[in-house]
Amino acid sequence: LISAFHSICSYLRDAEVEYAPPDDDAFHCGALTGSLLRQLSDPLAVCTGSVPPWCTRLAGSCRFLFPHSVRRILHHSCNLGLSRALHHVQQRALAQHASSMEAQRRLEAEV
Repeated sequence: LISAFHSICSYLRDAEVEYAPPDDDAFHCGALTGSLLRQLSDPLAVCTGSVPPWCTRLAGSCRFLFPHSVRRILHHSCNLGLSRALHHVQQRALAQHASSMEAQRRLEAEV
């Protein structure tokens, strides 16, 4: 049902009618995005290729449910081989660590 509604909104956007249909961002599902990112943050699952099948199936059939950045992470983690998948998992972990260190520095500076 949501897929059909998304298709109708895309058609209306392309037809440039007076009615302004919702943007693609309105269809993003935060809960599914969070679940997918948790699955992709597990290095063991990514390295062994045991990411649950729902991740690739849902992202392939209902692309509109996930932001482009998350679909890109899924592509890098599952479709480009083991070495690139490991590299991207490591880069994401380093980025998260750096952002948490920066937040900790800001908190310490406020005190």
